[in-house]
Amino acid sequence: MKKTILMCALASGLLFSCGQKKQAKEENTTQTDTTAKDTKETTTSNDTTVDKEKVVAAHNNLRSEIETKIKEIKPIEVSTKELREKVKQKWSKIEFYVLDNQVVRVKTYPHENISKRTEEFYFKDGKLAIATIEDDGSAPKDKEKGSIEKAYYYQDDKLVSEVNNSKEAEFNIKNSEAEELLQEAKEYLEVYKSKK
Repeated sequence: MKKTILMCALASGLLFSCGQKKQAKEENTTQTDTTAKDTKETTTSNDTTVDKEKVVAAHNNLRSEIETKIKEIKPIEVSTKELREKVKQKWSKIEFYVLDNQVVRVKTYPHENISKRTEEFYFKDGKLAIATIEDDGSAPKDKEKGSIEKAYYYQDDKLVSEVNNSKEAEFNIKNSEAEELLQEAKEYLEVYKSKK
């Protein structure tokens, strides 16, 4: 009889313990779900604080202004021979356009007979505003045939908008080239500072 009572008590204790664990797990899951919803709402509200259309319009105006102002400026040309391997392989030279002691535009040129693809970077107050890719942008500025295949718009080092007019699919690990272009832009500014 004592054995039966003892076994019943142990079984009840075990069942009670399992019930509490299940309840704690359910409460924890509910709390996690609520936190996830709160985070999602915060992210959504943060995303809506940036008016993408206004940023794109303002940056396109900035790009036009820069292009107009630099027409008569001779760019500072830097060979890529002394730069890191990936940059050397990709580009033959980099041109820097400077207004009021600040780099406002950077253009990269491929090696001859390998590609005609160029990248251009436009800066506002030392930060990347727009990065563009032209599949045929290596012609002289007054005879440029290329059109912009891809454009990336940034604000405070964050991608705001992306335009892809090419039929080229992106297969890299990142969602787009935007992150890589942002890093390249920063690197090119450092290259310019070191060559001054």
